[in-house]
Amino acid sequence: MSGPWNYGGDLNNPADLVRYLIGDTTQAKHSPTDTEIEYWMTVNTTDGTIDAYKAAAQVARHLATRFRTLANSQVKIGDMSLTNNYGTLADQYIDTADRLDGGANAGGLGGPRWDTSVAGSFSMGLMDHP
Repeated sequence: MSGPWNYGGDLNNPADLVRYLIGDTTQAKHSPTDTEIEYWMTVNTTDGTIDAYKAAAQVARHLATRFRTLANSQVKIGDMSLTNNYGTLADQYIDTADRLDGGANAGGLGGPRWDTSVAGSFSMGLMDHP
């Protein structure tokens, strides 16, 4: 991809949140451009509010499609051959999109994003398993 790419790590910024949720926090060869991120945020807006999770799910599905078209290509030079892992990467993006669409609070590639609105609990039961 070519074009402007920015990530500031501010999860209150919808574009940064979208990139974080899909694990695009370091620019890579196939990173979506800022324009692509802005487009998906625009089409996933309700009453002026951006739904970053839906936008991230759409970006992940777009990336999965992009990688699926590149999957299983093989390069052979003499006796050496290389096969890419784009099919696996496409599957990971589909999994991320499914979890984001399902309301998950963790991006598959970006790492966990804990929901602090839910109180945590810890208990230790020594005799509760027969």
